[in-house]
Amino acid sequence: VTILYRRRVQDMPADWEEIEGAEAEGVHIIPQGIPIKVHKDENGRVKAIEYLKAEMVPDERGGRPKPVAIEGSNTIIEATSVMAAIGQMGDYSFLEKEFEETIKVERGRFVVNEKQQTGDPKVFAGGDAVNRTADAISAIADGFRACKAIDEMLSVK
Repeated sequence: VTILYRRRVQDMPADWEEIEGAEAEGVHIIPQGIPIKVHKDENGRVKAIEYLKAEMVPDERGGRPKPVAIEGSNTIIEATSVMAAIGQMGDYSFLEKEFEETIKVERGRFVVNEKQQTGDPKVFAGGDAVNRTADAISAIADGFRACKAIDEMLSVK
């Protein structure tokens, strides 16, 4: 798991303990990276993500420094899937009627089991779409559980 974060590590909305715990579990954090493009293979599968490095510019009003993309600093890293984790409430109106019976949403969050599966066993959810902690470590833990469950599901012969 790699986290591409547009700000510095110290700006992450997480405790140092959570950040260090995630790194100890193998999470690679790339700070000051602004995603600009997802590259796909000829079959439409994710193969890489491209980002621009960012420099931190002081906020004129005294707030957190703002990340500003450094033109020409394009960097590409391999990836097999991409999840956006931007800490906003989801708009689930895109769900088709057929999913209303299987994918439950309560108080703006998907209902999932211990493997991060929704009522449809092929649909997984995590992070802010599932819990209210709004911290990186919970979202990362959700991703690990979902990844393990997806691997188990795909490995069944």
